[in-house]
Amino acid sequence: MALLSIEGLRVTYPGMQGSLLHVVNGVDLELYAGEVCAVVGESGSGKSQTAMAAMGLLDEQAQVSGVIRFQGNDLVASKAWHGVRGSRIAMVFQDPMSALNPYLTIERQMTEVLMVHKGCSRLDARDRAIKELNHMRIPDAARSIMRYPHEFSGGMRQRVLLAMALLCEPDLLIADEATAALDVTVQAQILQLLKEVRDSHHMSIWIITHDLGVVAALGDRVAVMYAGRIVETGPVQEVFDQPAHPYTQALLEAMPRDDQPLRPIRGQPPSPAAIPPGCPFHPRCPRCFDPCDKEMPRGMSLSGEHKAACHLLSHPQELAS
Repeated sequence: MALLSIEGLRVTYPGMQGSLLHVVNGVDLELYAGEVCAVVGESGSGKSQTAMAAMGLLDEQAQVSGVIRFQGNDLVASKAWHGVRGSRIAMVFQDPMSALNPYLTIERQMTEVLMVHKGCSRLDARDRAIKELNHMRIPDAARSIMRYPHEFSGGMRQRVLLAMALLCEPDLLIADEATAALDVTVQAQILQLLKEVRDSHHMSIWIITHDLGVVAALGDRVAVMYAGRIVETGPVQEVFDQPAHPYTQALLEAMPRDDQPLRPIRGQPPSPAAIPPGCPFHPRCPRCFDPCDKEMPRGMSLSGEHKAACHLLSHPQELAS
């Protein structure tokens, strides 16, 4: 059984003049114990909204349908997020300065987590918090814990967020662009810490990123999102070596290379208020043909866990051309 199973997830918001913004459009995703699953795609593809739905953190105007099953319990139907959020599922956000309260010390923010979720005394919570900060390699943790967020660098604040997320030993850690605002050296250090965290805490990690280098360094499995849908999923190495969907191919070709010029993806992602008919990628796809602008492609299994949703896969003559 999957640790987290998402089936047919849809998220919409009210738009202008009674319209609807379709930000997640029928996502199916599974995460298994001990694996690192990366969800990639351009900004606006629905990556973070999918994760926020799984955490029960969406705006009250959001309309959510589908199934989000965690350890066998349907969170959408039972509204049981309070029992798992922060304790069984933890999240690290993109901007640590915004995620941390600038008016409270690190000690106050970390000990509160354990006091609320675990019923610890303040003294026991402080000892546990210092231990986790040491694990995240925060220098002089016993003194650093009394500082305020602005007294730390960006990389150190991200380490504090990781330590805070791990206090309750969750089964699933969601890292939403956790390395996006960091320089390359600090990014590598955070990725190494995430690897150590997975091994030492025996947890699953759900990475949300647009950086395929992060996926290659840390991911076991990857899901590629476009316009609120997952268009391709499979083991990282297999998807990178044999990308089946034109959007996945375009993302890989857009990666900077020393010996080649940049190859940007033409056009812009569609607005959630005006998703194109058929395959939503067809206006930007260099291999678009007749059914692409009329019919939504179905997911097809390519080999084992590798799946993609593209009309090319069911039209061998077009695939060969």
